[in-house]
Amino acid sequence: MLKAFASLRIGTKLIIAVIALLVGVVVANYAVVVPAYSASAERAMVDKAAAFTAVADEAKNAASLKFRDNSVNVPELLAEAEQAVASGGDYRDTRFYRSIPVVVGWEAAAKAAERENIDFRVPAFDARNDKNTPPAGSFRERLLRDLTDQTKADKGDTIWRIDEATNTLHYMRAIRLDDSCMSCHGDPARYDTRDASGAYDSRDALGFPMEGWKPGDMHGAYEVALPLGPKDAQVASFLQQGLLVTAPLVLVAGGLFVAVSRRLVSRPLDQLAGAIEAIATGDGDLTRRLRPTRADEVGRVAGRFDAFLDRLHTIIRDVAEATRQVAGASTQIAATSSRMAENVSRQQHQATQVSAAVEQMSASVAEVARKSSDASAASAGSGQDATKGGQIVENTVKEIRLVAQEVERSAQAVAALGAKSEQIGRIIGVIN
Repeated sequence: MLKAFASLRIGTKLIIAVIALLVGVVVANYAVVVPAYSASAERAMVDKAAAFTAVADEAKNAASLKFRDNSVNVPELLAEAEQAVASGGDYRDTRFYRSIPVVVGWEAAAKAAERENIDFRVPAFDARNDKNTPPAGSFRERLLRDLTDQTKADKGDTIWRIDEATNTLHYMRAIRLDDSCMSCHGDPARYDTRDASGAYDSRDALGFPMEGWKPGDMHGAYEVALPLGPKDAQVASFLQQGLLVTAPLVLVAGGLFVAVSRRLVSRPLDQLAGAIEAIATGDGDLTRRLRPTRADEVGRVAGRFDAFLDRLHTIIRDVAEATRQVAGASTQIAATSSRMAENVSRQQHQATQVSAAVEQMSASVAEVARKSSDASAASAGSGQDATKGGQIVENTVKEIRLVAQEVERSAQAVAALGAKSEQIGRIIGVIN
């Protein structure tokens, strides 16, 4: 794949790289934005649940304040509740029960939750109403236990998590008991009242055993369960709408880039490559020039190529001129060598003739000397004149022999000169 990409044209590579970069940027953007948007929507749901449970908790606090400042006639309501329970009525239908601060808080929140279609509950351990006890091992039971441990460690009164099995966000706010709750849940030794017979039975006015809790203890929690389906649909809609806007923009940007790159890169490079190829493989006319009109990189490359051709043309012109000069000199050397060869040949011929004549003369002189010697022996009376004649002849013969030796050496030198002339001729042939 890399080889195939490497074999593509520069413009095509650039287009592929930029389009891949655009797609990568869009994907990376959505990979960051979509989770952030989802987290933001999730956080908004948490804030909604927090506000909802906070209203319930404030309603509880407001009702507790009325208990403490005696704005509520507790003895009257309590007597009414005792009478209703004694006659077999349901304590939850009494005014005393509906005025209990915790009950005021969750009933107000339950009515609001019904209007807003929100799942609101009051889960609790050791709940007096079994419907409020979370099933053992359930997600709600684990979350409530973690909140209980968290409040005991003073690490906050709220907790939230997502149940992946049901795709639901659960938010809980701890219900803290105060002094107004002690008449029902406090220490019997301190808060229990005498019954009709005057005895202490460790039960509250409604007949439930008192747990011996203290103010500030946690007893259950306000819980809001929000399904995440609408949030997921909102995120999907956000992604879809974003792609509907982003995809056309990417396509338009890619198309514009393709057009611009072809105009500014591919086409000028094709023209430059075509001009260079025409110079390289055409008629070899080095006087042709690109003459760029652009000031960008392509124009600078074309200008440098024209400068290279100018320099190359100058070098070739200088070489051609030097070649012509060498050719002229070679012609002159060839002509001179030819004349020298002819002269050497004539001199060699003449030297050969001189040598032959000297040999003949030497033979003639030797013959004369021999005859003179014979004549000298036959005519003893010739005396000193005959002796001088013999010496002269002998000296002449020696001189002639020296001349013959010199002529022979000259002939050898001329022959060597002829060989050098032949070498010069071959060298001139190579130069030509």
